[in-house]
Amino acid sequence: YDGIDGWDLGADVPQTAAALKLALLKALKQARRSVPFSKAMVELVGQTFDLGSIEEPDAFSELRDRNALEALPRETALQLRLYEVKTGRFPHTDARYWLDFAERLEQGEASADFSLKMLEKLLAEFDGDLEKSLGVMGAPQFIDTDNPELLARLYKVFEPYRDPAKNPYTYAAIRYIEAQSDLRLGKAVDFDDLARSLDHPLLGDAAGRMKLRHFLQRGEKPKLRDILERMQPDELLGDSTLNMTIPALDAAGLADEAELARETASERLPLLVAHAWRTKQYGAIREVCDLAILLEKRGEVPDALFDDALGVIRDEQAVFGVRICRAELREDWTAMETAATEAIARFPTFYIYYWHQAQARYRGGNKEAAREPLETYTKYSKDELEYPRAMEWLKELEQRAAAGS
Repeated sequence: YDGIDGWDLGADVPQTAAALKLALLKALKQARRSVPFSKAMVELVGQTFDLGSIEEPDAFSELRDRNALEALPRETALQLRLYEVKTGRFPHTDARYWLDFAERLEQGEASADFSLKMLEKLLAEFDGDLEKSLGVMGAPQFIDTDNPELLARLYKVFEPYRDPAKNPYTYAAIRYIEAQSDLRLGKAVDFDDLARSLDHPLLGDAAGRMKLRHFLQRGEKPKLRDILERMQPDELLGDSTLNMTIPALDAAGLADEAELARETASERLPLLVAHAWRTKQYGAIREVCDLAILLEKRGEVPDALFDDALGVIRDEQAVFGVRICRAELREDWTAMETAATEAIARFPTFYIYYWHQAQARYRGGNKEAAREPLETYTKYSKDELEYPRAMEWLKELEQRAAAGS
């Protein structure tokens, strides 16, 4: 650090020595702040896993980007992370590393215990409100918040950090997670009060997006119209929002705006296909499929995209997602049911798979067999856009059963 003043910086180095010194100083201070949490996590992993039996996996040297874990089966990804911890070759200052670690664990009581302890240590030991809030926002990825017992345990971990004056970002993240859970359970949410609580640089207008989704699901035209008319054009026509704003504009009766949004989406679709093909990430592929189905442009997404992605992706959940996406796009209900059924067996508490299974059976002509997954899906997914249609189909099946009895 002190030696930077004596460095001979070339003309092609844009930073001054002082700027480089300041950057290094900030990095050193962040590293010092991270030491207690890093040590606590290494100890927790050692108590939970048999690190002595962990050997260097091939992926450690073969994987160019060790954060690109969709390229690995989950067990291999976990072995990679365990080896990194065993050898100390992990990012000691990045809280997100541990959120990803927890997400790779198999579902079950032991993994839930570890994940809750990890989150508790992150909140207690990590010196930085923003970093603590990232742990809170990531919790639903590794804690089954649809399980009442686990949700109660999660809220107990949150309890010491509900002071908005002391932990403003962490408090905002907690309120956001609580609102998500309440909506999922079918509870009312005061969106205006929520918006006042979400003072967080990464949440943006999260309350507004949550409110838009809620009123779209409920088909409340006046409220939808009010929200949409307040939204900025760039937000309405953003790549990540078109899948929701187009149906919302339709539902609100804003025909001219909906037509413009469809034109924009049609122009953007080839670029989004190219992006999904380049990254070969499930999230980008799902976004493309949803938009192509919405625009009735299914043929503009080539089969080769899915072939290439499935040749690279090895994470089981991502593989199921790509297979389901492809089958839905092609209206291949047999393939969709097969993939969804396999996904449910592997990830039984990811309830969107029950919707995919039910949709495949219903649209494939086996409507009565859709009843069971519809019942499961509607029990746990009251916040999702597909929920009203699922309830409509359940009602239809009940009426048919009553008429036949």
